[in-house]
Amino acid sequence: MTGVTVRPARPGDQKASLPLWQGYLTFYGKDLADEVTEANRLRLLDDSEPMFCLVADGEGGLLSFTDYVVHANTWTTKQVSCLEHLFTADAARRLCAGRALIQAVVDKAKELDCHRVCSGSRKKITP
Repeated sequence: MTGVTVRPARPGDQKASLPLWQGYLTFYGKDLADEVTEANRLRLLDDSEPMFCLVADGEGGLLSFTDYVVHANTWTTKQVSCLEHLFTADAARRLCAGRALIQAVVDKAKELDCHRVCSGSRKKITP
């Protein structure tokens, strides 16, 4: 993971992160209205929301992103962390940026004492 720094997304990342988001949507064959993308971006940056976004930054700029939601769960008294989206630019895949982001989500879940981390792949990621 040399040359990759994981950090929370910042308001100034918008221009660099949009191509990653569009790449994610294209990969999954999805089309999303611009106002939904913008609303999500603002929510991910809002400290009062239980939604979070991390980016992997490298020498060439943003390489990858993930977002996750921390919420109550009916199967436990603890919260769970759900990794919702993860995308890495093709040119950055050899740098293990995605792996670094997943580990950062797991580390944050441990810090918050979450019961587990789940993902859209339905695989349980244990903190």
